[in-house]
Amino acid sequence: MDTMKTKYYIVPIYGCTYPETSIGPYTTYEGMLKRARTVRAKQKEEDGLFYLVLTEGSAPRMGSFSNLELE
Repeated sequence: MDTMKTKYYIVPIYGCTYPETSIGPYTTYEGMLKRARTVRAKQKEEDGLFYLVLTEGSAPRMGSFSNLELE
């Protein structure tokens, strides 16, 4: 059984330049994605939305959501 704990965060970026306060943690990617859709719907077109994954014993991983995920 995998005992490593993973936490997921949403990282909004105002104007794709200025990081805002992260949102989370979430215990599943799916749970985080559901909230990310709501956050994205309230953003302006020039804003960005990324995710951060923290897993015990591993380096932090940051990525971007695809447009299909956020529809």
